Amino acid sequence: MEKVVILPTADRRLRAIVHYAKMNLGMEAAERLATRITGRMLELEQFPRGGSVEELMDHLPFEYRRLIEGYYKIIYRIKDDTVYITTQKT
Repeated sequence: MEKVVILPTADRRLRAIVHYAKMNLGMEAAERLATRITGRMLELEQFPRGGSVEELMDHLPFEYRRLIEGYYKIIYRIKDDTVYITTQKT
């Protein structure tokens, strides 16, 4: 089992996504969205290589991977026994 760490940038982005959903779709929809996205991130504890390689970031020194949840892309990297969630994108 891997440890999942959500980096500050990713946490701020997730909060912004949920806030946008709350303002435009309502509280219930925003909560469902937050649950789905965080659930996908927590899957990485069991399946850290479950996401695809993120080709747009292959020029960087680490291998970045991605998970897709609905319209959102969760970008992460693995170092030792830790998965670092770096950002969420729409």
